[in-house]
Amino acid sequence: MRNQQRTFGDRTLSSLLGLAVLAVWVVPLEAQISRRAPGTRMPAVEGPGLLIGSRLDDATPPSNITTAATATSITLSWPAVAGASSYSICRGTPPGCSNLTSAPITATQITDSGLTPGTPYTYSVSAARPDGHYGSATVPAATKPPVNPSNFKAAVQSGGQVVLTWDAVPDAKFYYLQGDQLKGQSLTTTTHTVSGLSGGTFAYQLVAEYGNQPLAGVGDYRNPARITATVPRWRGQYRITLNGFSVMHETWDHALQVDGKRDEVYLDGRGTEIDKFLKEGTEFSVGTDVHGDINGLPGRVQAGSASDQGGIQSGDKFPSSTPWVRSGPTSGNSFPRKMWEGPLVADSNAVAFTFGLWEFDGGKDVYDEWVKVSKEILGMLRSNATVQKMVSEKGKTVMELADLGLSMALTLNEAEIQGNAVDRPIGSTPSQYRPQLFTLNLATAERALATDYGFGPGILELPPLKDDPKYAGHYKLYLQIERIQ
Repeated sequence: MRNQQRTFGDRTLSSLLGLAVLAVWVVPLEAQISRRAPGTRMPAVEGPGLLIGSRLDDATPPSNITTAATATSITLSWPAVAGASSYSICRGTPPGCSNLTSAPITATQITDSGLTPGTPYTYSVSAARPDGHYGSATVPAATKPPVNPSNFKAAVQSGGQVVLTWDAVPDAKFYYLQGDQLKGQSLTTTTHTVSGLSGGTFAYQLVAEYGNQPLAGVGDYRNPARITATVPRWRGQYRITLNGFSVMHETWDHALQVDGKRDEVYLDGRGTEIDKFLKEGTEFSVGTDVHGDINGLPGRVQAGSASDQGGIQSGDKFPSSTPWVRSGPTSGNSFPRKMWEGPLVADSNAVAFTFGLWEFDGGKDVYDEWVKVSKEILGMLRSNATVQKMVSEKGKTVMELADLGLSMALTLNEAEIQGNAVDRPIGSTPSQYRPQLFTLNLATAERALATDYGFGPGILELPPLKDDPKYAGHYKLYLQIERIQ
């Protein structure tokens, strides 16, 4: 009996020791369970007739997870899981995934932002119960590809400006814009004005940038939005030259030809610069020396084929056989003769001339009257209403004063002209001379430069200077317009 009791007593003692050891183990085990990360399982602990420790990831996982994406974000949504008290979400596949929050959440939706456009991602969503058991599910998703702005437009404004506009792109942080005469730059607005354009067609490209910094390379740079804008020239530097003349028929001349053989002619006129913002315009004179027979007549320019020393007759051309083509310098007192050079600005200024070709006979009575009349014409041109017409004129370069609502003519005395050595304008009637008016603004200059009138772009044959049959003269002048800057 004693041995049996001892044996029994030993077993009892052994059992008691086992329970004591078990009690010591359970406490730290529960602490380990509460700290164990999702996706792990506890090892089984054996004791007499007892198994302690089991899987923690055996709870019901979330189901029917849906995703909604933009170019830089993905929103995850799921129905609540029965018995779950919180949810943990990470980007990637456990165990190497990144938690989206610092602690579990109770909501059933979460948005992951700051992502790269057009990129696939994987998410793991875990539903945890209060006892620490949880269930996890994974779901694939992808951000939308990057897009560039739509409705990219270019509005051409006066003064060489183009206003660029476009629709905003969701999630875009910047807009990278570059193009002709525009250094590339990242913008935060949906409009930009390009200034200082001086005529021509200009191209622009636009990219939506999704990075937190400009030029971070997050965007579709290979397929930018594109637009072109054609800007009319709004300012420039121009030159007007009278290149030469053709003689369709020489004029009636003094019977004794005391002024030289056949015709002797010279150019004379006056011009003014018109600026609608200024009250006064700059006046200037244009003219040449006498051209024709130089025999014993100093200060003249030899011209014409009537003799070996000149003299202009029917069929002659000066200064060459193609007088519409400028040849030689333009700064002297012959042809080609520079009439004017200066800036023209759209809807702002213009230049105007009244000039003519005169037959030289020596007397200056008619010429002196012409100087007075031409100055009066310039004064009339500076009236407010006339300035507006000249600056805004889109079609005509050569016009009558009547086109501007003006009337002025040089009165002639037939008896004074016939039989006397008097200078007179070619293109006269016996009683009067109505001068032509040449005007140029930026619009008419550009129109002339774009048009070939039969002698090349920008070269005009002016309306013929044709006398009354009594005086017989018939000349043609050729004028050239150039843009030099």
